[in-house]
Amino acid sequence: MKIYDSHIHLGDWNYGHYKTVSPDIHEIDRVLKQSGISGGIILPSDKLDNDDCLRQLKNAELKYWYFAWIDPKIDSMVQWLKDNIHRIDGIKCHAGLNQIKGNISNPLYEPILDIAQEYDLPVLAHAGRWQEMSSYKGILDAAEHYPKVKFICAHLGGDFEGLKLQAPKDIKERNLDNVWFDISATREYWTIKRAADIVGTEKILFASDYPVMHPKMSIESIEVLDFTDDEKENMYCKNLLKIMSTDNE
Repeated sequence: MKIYDSHIHLGDWNYGHYKTVSPDIHEIDRVLKQSGISGGIILPSDKLDNDDCLRQLKNAELKYWYFAWIDPKIDSMVQWLKDNIHRIDGIKCHAGLNQIKGNISNPLYEPILDIAQEYDLPVLAHAGRWQEMSSYKGILDAAEHYPKVKFICAHLGGDFEGLKLQAPKDIKERNLDNVWFDISATREYWTIKRAADIVGTEKILFASDYPVMHPKMSIESIEVLDFTDDEKENMYCKNLLKIMSTDNE
């Protein structure tokens, strides 16, 4: 079966020690091939250089979908999104690093989510430990308000096992069919199985957060758990292809 990584960062970082691990597209191609991965979702670094990422992707060897990172506080970025809507495959939001309270439920994100709805673009939103900015609950609120938009809740709901265990319960309780989880940078591998038991493997996306975590580590996080081949295929490729509307690929 094919494997797609739903959370890969391309380019140089401003943030801390990430400056020392800033892969270009050739390095990403090499690492993914070495890991038996066929491609995935490319996101920019915190420099938000969407144009550079798109230039690099012209030389990519594997299959990628590009999600542009948009900070709604920067008017020029919202305009960039409008001007480049047909060059991208989705939208990335990180309210934590962009310091926006309420995550993507903040009204600042409404112009971006309106565009996502109009052009049928999926939205990948960061969920972290900093609940004032990065709570998964803000993603669920946005998903409820925009039922036609497909949302990917990153990091299985947050950088803490309690969040990873609670987020799937909340999605099921709220009956949100337009939300998926990616498992990027999940250290507590067992939370993946717990989440799948609640929402089904149809709602889980394989992801690494490379270069934060090596894809081989994320693959092993799934392989050591008690999943059937069909369940693995859901997480490795079928769910992402469904989100990207390329089920027959």
